[in-house]
Amino acid sequence: MIKFGCASKNITPDVTGVQMMGWGKFENIAFGVALPIHSRAFVFESDNKKIAFVSAEIAFISQSIKQGVIDFINKNYPEKNFNDDNIMLSATHTHSAFGGFSHYLLYLLTSKGYSKEIYQTYVEGIAKSIIEADNNLTDSKLSFSIQEIPENEPVAFNRVVKAYNQNPEVKNLEENQANLAIDRNIYLIKVYNQNNLPLGMINWFAVHCTSIHNDNYLIHSDNKGCASTDFEKELKKENIDFIAGFAQSSCGDVTPNFKKYDGSPFQRGISEDDFISAELNGKIQSKYAKKAFDNPLFEIEGKIDFYQKYFDFSNMKVDPKFCNGLENIYTTKQAIGIEMIGGTKEGPGISEQLLSVLKSVLKISKSDILSRKNDDKKIVFANMHDRTIMGKNIKNVSLPKNIDEMIPLLKKMDEKGALDISSWTPNILPIQLLLLGKIAIIGLPAEFTTISGKRVKKLILDKLEKIGIEQVIVSCYTNSYSGYVTTPEEYDMQFYEGASTHFGKWTLSAYQTCIEKLCDEILKPEEEREKNNLSPRIFDEKDLEKLNLEYYVK
Repeated sequence: MIKFGCASKNITPDVTGVQMMGWGKFENIAFGVALPIHSRAFVFESDNKKIAFVSAEIAFISQSIKQGVIDFINKNYPEKNFNDDNIMLSATHTHSAFGGFSHYLLYLLTSKGYSKEIYQTYVEGIAKSIIEADNNLTDSKLSFSIQEIPENEPVAFNRVVKAYNQNPEVKNLEENQANLAIDRNIYLIKVYNQNNLPLGMINWFAVHCTSIHNDNYLIHSDNKGCASTDFEKELKKENIDFIAGFAQSSCGDVTPNFKKYDGSPFQRGISEDDFISAELNGKIQSKYAKKAFDNPLFEIEGKIDFYQKYFDFSNMKVDPKFCNGLENIYTTKQAIGIEMIGGTKEGPGISEQLLSVLKSVLKISKSDILSRKNDDKKIVFANMHDRTIMGKNIKNVSLPKNIDEMIPLLKKMDEKGALDISSWTPNILPIQLLLLGKIAIIGLPAEFTTISGKRVKKLILDKLEKIGIEQVIVSCYTNSYSGYVTTPEEYDMQFYEGASTHFGKWTLSAYQTCIEKLCDEILKPEEEREKNNLSPRIFDEKDLEKLNLEYYVK
């Protein structure tokens, strides 16, 4: 018997005039709330072991949030026996929720610094949703189902079909077949009580929460928030207190936006009105989640297990079997390529002309020396490990404001000593496995593309089928955040996604190397498993004082 409890908490910070996180635009400021954001928590317990899964309607889970949630629970509810290893925090990746919650500099830039109020609101709301879900534990029954969303439903599209086509395992598709270059399946866990009344549901479907664009000025949980609201409303018509989690999967190259409207600089979704687009997209997800909900594939029974390990991705040796048999292949230190500041069709950055000029400058400079390792094709714009822009200390960088408005902010932060606190993005990252009967959930701290996610799923299934695992669910934006993960083939195209893959061409191969180790460990008896010898960086109050947004908004 597996016990289950769920809960939902409103985690919308009571602030205004602060930038939202996702689009990378200073002008993307929230002055009100269109649709509040929530943390939905789901706790499972069996044989004195329990796991918690959370889907929070924010841009991503930072290491700071994960640390904060664990600290809050340990301090206030130590008897609950939750820890870093058995809690998995995921985000829906809405681009219309407040930033300012990370402790790493790159993810604080567009919010102009760290906000203790926003951070604490997120941490306490997520933690309390877990505790309330745990308090609601009751005997339950679980089932798993898969539902394909038909091709004609305008719900999700690959935004870089040309890169997708580079993968040897896919069939080449035309640009107008972008709806086929994705995983159109919903993966769903349904929970109901001994009287067959539904208690809760979590599903994973890969599509960016970018139905709402950067010309919006209201907090909004985007298409997945709309889907949860729609699904819960249907169940509550039957007087059932029910929680529906619409979690995120391998959506790094998957967008809800597919149409250019006259006068708009963006590709938008079903409607020219973003709020309508988000609602209609959410209704499609909700509609097919209901079909999955009503048609279980198999019952979930058996034991609960979990294992988490931290890895340093900044100079990791990759197993040859994950990089075409090549020997002595290593990842690079974290850096972003020039194409990242060019943006995407749903969120354009600088113009192609300016991008071309910058590329020319960088190609004849020493700023891309990091990218030359392992025949890496990235032209480096920012080296987050060495804390440089275009190969220079920020004091020596001069760019026109229309190229990058963040340079003046970085210089102000440098005066406060904020740039030297640590690397600008994390390199020590967690990977986490949760086992729930025949289901394995892999928590990944990045945005994986469609085929990257499929390769991870296949690896885990091949390793764990011997213990009865039949389905693998990929949960992205989980426990930490470190940009994108493309396949090596996609990476060589150096579009936005490849440029945003921090650890170089073999980033996915490094993840596969680590995930195989994770699988090997979880196959061992618990007492024989390797303990963590790495831990994420802890930022102290002096560090956070230097990052405080109050210094930089004047």
